[in-house]
Amino acid sequence: MVESKGHLIYIRLNAGHKIGMGHLFRMMQLAKIFITNGYSINFLINKNQKSEKILLDNGLKYISYS
Repeated sequence: MVESKGHLIYIRLNAGHKIGMGHLFRMMQLAKIFITNGYSINFLINKNQKSEKILLDNGLKYISYS
């Protein structure tokens, strides 16, 4: 069990139509575990509208870059 409150974790991932979305969905599941245990999560993602929409639809924060 992870025990800590108020810590921020950044998760860097690659996702998109060319390379697939599996990494995004696996990291979302990991993020949910951390969130349940009191962590804040920010994703660092390559700019991709589909990935950004999925994260937003799931209430997850992200920073995108080119």
